[in-house]
Amino acid sequence: MQSELTPQAITGVVLAGGRSRRMGQNKALLQLNGETLLARAQRLLTGWGCGRVVVSGLYPDEICIADNGEGPLAGLLACLQQESAPWLLFVPVDMPFMPMAVLDRLLAAVGEGETQGVTFTPACFPLLLANTEAVRHCLCCLLGAGERRVQHFYRTLGLLQLPLTEAELPLFDNTNTPEQWQAALLRAHHQSEEKE
Repeated sequence: MQSELTPQAITGVVLAGGRSRRMGQNKALLQLNGETLLARAQRLLTGWGCGRVVVSGLYPDEICIADNGEGPLAGLLACLQQESAPWLLFVPVDMPFMPMAVLDRLLAAVGEGETQGVTFTPACFPLLLANTEAVRHCLCCLLGAGERRVQHFYRTLGLLQLPLTEAELPLFDNTNTPEQWQAALLRAHHQSEEKE
C-alpha cells in the first residue's frame, strides 16, 4: 500500500544532465561552502533515507543514468526504465537550499491517496513519481509526439501538485545563471554567519 511507502524503498535521482547553457559552465560542479552542488544534492537524498541514489547525467565515479539529452522528460523516462524501485524521487542539482522537510511533504501526500506522483506548484521539482507502466507509457507517448514540457506531462498524468506559500518559495530557488549563482553564494555566506 502507498501509505506504507518509506524513503528506503525509494530511489533518489539527482537531475544533473542539463547542458547549463545559461550558467556557462556545469552547474553540478560549482562549489557552495566547499561542496559541489552534485554532492550537496546527493547528501540531501542520502540523509533523507533513500535506499539508493543515482545521478541523471554523466559523471566519473558516480552511479549514473544517461539520457538522450532531449530535456528533463527524457531524463525521467531513462531513470524509470533503468531503476526497479517502485517510486523515484527526482531532485534538481540546482536547488541547493531545499530542506528534507520538503521531501517529507511529498511522501506524506503520496500516503494520503491514490496518485501516480506528487510535486509542488509553481515549482516543477522535486518530484516523487511512481515507477509504473502507465507513467512510462505516458512519457514515451509525449516524447514521441515531440512534447518536452514538464507541466504538460504533469497535467496529462493528473499529478498531485501541492501549493507553495510565499514564505516557502525561497526554498526552491535555483541557480541557472551567473547572477543567481552569486546570489546563492551570498545567501550561503549569510547562513554560515548566522550559525556562528
